[in-house]
Amino acid sequence: MFETELLLHGLGITTNYKGYEILVAAVDIVLRDENALSDVMETIYNGVAVKLNISAASVERNIRTAISHAWDIAPNRFNKAIGWPHPYPPTSSELISLLTEKVKETM
Repeated sequence: MFETELLLHGLGITTNYKGYEILVAAVDIVLRDENALSDVMETIYNGVAVKLNISAASVERNIRTAISHAWDIAPNRFNKAIGWPHPYPPTSSELISLLTEKVKETM
């Protein structure tokens, strides 16, 4: 989890965002079950929603909000921190996947 938190800070997604805790929980789910990425809504969003006692719609919305704010402030951080060279922000599921891959590299 610590690696995920470092990556999120590197992206500019801090504990001020509800999406921060959600992303940490989402990456944890994928680290335990890689197949979770094949059904993001059912496995990841619903799993995080149950764990944090919020709705699955809130999970996705809060991740998108965190991405949007961080991208607006410094889009170049995404390329440096997680290797996202695109001129547009990643989707929620893309970010979860990228974060998971980066965390695996450090294990």
